Amino acid sequence: MGHNLCAVIGPKTNVSKFAATWLVRFVELPENFALIPMTTLLADNIVDLANVVKPDPYPGFQLLSAAVAEALESDSDHGVLGYFETDYFGGVGSQRAIGWKDRRLFVGPHVSETIWTNDGLQSDAPKDRAITRMLTSFGVWTKPNVDPFDAL
Repeated sequence: MGHNLCAVIGPKTNVSKFAATWLVRFVELPENFALIPMTTLLADNIVDLANVVKPDPYPGFQLLSAAVAEALESDSDHGVLGYFETDYFGGVGSQRAIGWKDRRLFVGPHVSETIWTNDGLQSDAPKDRAITRMLTSFGVWTKPNVDPFDAL
């Protein structure tokens, strides 16, 4: 079984601003956070409407084009706004995360991979995984030994 998720995440006020700009809905999460799935259609719409002609600034991300990055950076003018991608199948895969605050790169880009070796699955320690590092820097609070992404 696998999954692939690309999404904008952050405090609800910042995510709702991004949602209003691009006429999309968001999902409310605990701790007054929210999430917007970044679909191919949404990413393409941002590229078409933003008219940004630059190479992608963060290679390795699927949908984080220069236009999407600039849109996220712009809507981080009053706090943090992040973006992450996951791509896993059978426990093997990767995650990437990046965040902006006050229109500046604030965290990342971070990349974590889980690979299969003769000793089984190998990955970064949970606290060092890309999404965890981003959410922790955003102030997501968890109980000890609870992953911030799981808490949301």
